[in-house]
Parts: sequence; C-alpha cells; structure tokens
Amino acid sequence: KDNGLSWNAIFDIAVNGRDIWAASGYNGLSQISDGQVTIHNKASGMPDERAYSLAFAPDGTLWVGGAAGLMQFKNGQWTLYDVLADINEVELAADGTLWLAAASMGGGSLCHFDPQTGECTVAYPEPESQGILALSLDDEGRPVYGTDKGVYRFDEAADTAVPYINEYDMLLSNDVASLTAAPNGMLWLGTNAGMQVLDPAFPDMLWTTYRKAETPGMGGNWGVAAAAAPDGTVWIAMTNGDASRFRDGVWQSFAELRSYDSVAVDPDGRAWFGDEDKGIVVLNDDGSTAMTLTMAEGLPSNRVTALLADGETMWIAQDVGLTKYADGQVTLVLDKNSLPHPYLQALALDAAGKLLVGANLSIVRYDGAQAETLINFQQEKQMAWLTTLTVERDGRIWAGTANGLFYSDNGSDWNRMTTADGLLANYISALLVDQYGTLWIGGGGLLHIVP
Repeated sequence: KDNGLSWNAIFDIAVNGRDIWAASGYNGLSQISDGQVTIHNKASGMPDERAYSLAFAPDGTLWVGGAAGLMQFKNGQWTLYDVLADINEVELAADGTLWLAAASMGGGSLCHFDPQTGECTVAYPEPESQGILALSLDDEGRPVYGTDKGVYRFDEAADTAVPYINEYDMLLSNDVASLTAAPNGMLWLGTNAGMQVLDPAFPDMLWTTYRKAETPGMGGNWGVAAAAAPDGTVWIAMTNGDASRFRDGVWQSFAELRSYDSVAVDPDGRAWFGDEDKGIVVLNDDGSTAMTLTMAEGLPSNRVTALLADGETMWIAQDVGLTKYADGQVTLVLDKNSLPHPYLQALALDAAGKLLVGANLSIVRYDGAQAETLINFQQEKQMAWLTTLTVERDGRIWAGTANGLFYSDNGSDWNRMTTADGLLANYISALLVDQYGTLWIGGGGLLHIVP
C-alpha cells in the first residue's frame, strides 16, 4: 500500500499484456502498468470494491468476481451481473463462457455464465453446503473444484459432482486377481475382497465397489476371473463363491458353479466357466445351462486353467496342452509332444490375431498350423512361473510371472521388470491393456503404467 496499491492483502492476480492487475478483496483493484499504479474503486465507477477473483478474456475484457456478483470491465466501462454472490473463483472456458465459484456463508455454488445472455446456464449448489475454495478446468473444459472436504469434478450433463479420491485408498485389497474391460470402457477389477469398477480415463475418481455382504444376488467376493459380453453383461468366476452375472445393475449368482476358476464369453453371449477339476459348464445368456464339457464329452482332461473366445472357436488351456472347441467338436491341438511345457496357464491373441499360449515355463505362438516357442523360461534359467498374458495394440507382449514382468516387441527379445524397476511386487496376478493403450498390473496392489 505504501507503493500505491489499494490494499496490502491480495486475493488474486491477472496479467494482461504488460499490465498486472491485483484484486484486494476489500478495496477495489490495483492496475500496475510500467511501474505506475492505477486504483479502480467505486470512485472510478467500479460497482463493488470487494473483488476476489480475476480473469482476462482474449479480447482484453476483464472479468471480476466480487461480493455483489460478476463484474465486467470493457472499453473503460463497468457492468455488474447479479448472478452469484461472493464469487471467489473465475475460470474462462475455451468457448468464451465463464465458470464461477462461490464460497458464501450458506454454502458454495457453481455457475456456468454465458456473456451473451448475461445469465447462468447452469447453477449448481454445492451438495454438502461447502464453500468452493478453488476452481480449475480440466483438459476437456470440465470444472474441478475444491472444498474443505476434498476435490470434485463437476459433470454438467449429469448435474452432479464426483469426488477425487486417492486410488490407493479405494482399492479393497492388494490381492488383485483379475482385470477386465467392459464394452463401455469401464475397468472391472476383481480382488479377494470384492469387485470394483473404475474409469481408466479418470482412475482417481470415485470407484464403484461391490461386496457380497452389501450386494443382493452377488455370489462371492473373490473375483478370480471376469469376462464381458457385447451387451455389457459381466460374468464372474468366484473363488470360494458362486459364479455371478452383472446385468443392467442387477446381480445374479449360480450356486451350481461354485469356486470355478476361469470364464469367457462367446459370440452368442454364452458364458463358459472352467474349473481346474470339473471341466467346463456353459451358460446361456439367460443363465440356463447350455452344455457341459468334461472327459465324458471328449475333453482331454477335466483340468481347465484358462479360456479364450476367438470368433466361433473357444480355446481351452489345460494341464495336457491346448484344446479347441469349434463346430461342436473338441480337439486336442497341441500336446506334450508339440509344446515345451504342456501345463498351460494363460491365453491371449497377439496383434495379428495369432494365439499366444502361456505354459507354466514357456510362451508359444500358434498360427493354426505351427507352434513357435517365443521364450522358454526354463532354458533361460529364469524359472519364472507364468501367470498371465496381455498384448498391446502395437504388438508388445506382456507376460506376468511369479518372478517379475516380462515384455517383448518382437517375440524373440525379452526384457524383465521387477520391484527394482518400480513394480509393487514380483508376483504378477493380472494384466490388462486398456483402450487408451495404458497398462494395468495386478500384484501387490494395482499399478498403472502410462506410456
């Protein structure tokens, strides 16, 4: 103030060209230009001297949030818009509209202000009557605001605000058993304590959690495997629980399928459940039993460790090799004589549509005629017991093991990652590449790698 400012307290600062503007909160604005200070207050025509926030539009228009409302300073003239009181935050959107936030005594609120009409097109009272203390716009122009209770993202279309929460606080258990992408882009996460659903685009937003004790119809907590149908139905194999189906917000369990280990959905929407002792049971879309596959029906073994739907073909990983079900026929395609290790653990399709066959100590690529060994952990003296496989769109193969995470861009040169490289644990229990090309890793918690 001794140097010409209107007040020593500064609530906000904005820069326009070479000029610096400061909002005092109580005594108007100070405009600093080439070392000279000009005061804007009631004496100079300012409608309200209690100015808390500032924002300049590209055309040089100054917007000021104040106690009495929103003020505009343009071409030397002031205009007051009585749209919201105690405006402590002003953010300019890309389309020229403004987002305003208030921290009034009775509770805060948001306003989406349109300068063309001079009105709020959206008025959103803070649901917990908290003053909005901070405001910003994300890269898609959506308001993100802060209160004494946390940080929230406002969804204008839904007229609701969703809290940002530390994802480590949201994870039910560090034992992440399965990762599955649904057709709507949401990520289903299976743990030994329940199922969770999150948006991979905003993983720090609130997750949806399902636990058996709180969810009617849910068959268990330990979602060891899950598969999504094209209509969004999610089928889940439960360890120490009953297989379950989630459709249109409703859960249903199937007591006859207790503690199955794997699941896949075919093009007809049927759910194939595999068990490491009981073979396969196939459920129709309505939950009725379509068929069973055991040794009695020609399955080479009743031990099923993984399933993968590939068009009209269902690939079946077993302890005796790779089995195929197609056109109503069961065929053992690769046995101990054509595989370095016949005890299979995981299946995936590579970027070219060829089948990746993960055995306990090796990975083989199968093109329908020939089997090519990509890596033999035993020969490499890695002794890395394979647990899971996934593939990126550019062809990179990720292999989770009990002794770290392996990856290869060409199928022949492999690299290994461990806790020394930032993994949460060396035992990898689940892998998924989402629609954005980012990698999710289950093991010792949940790790998200963004390229």
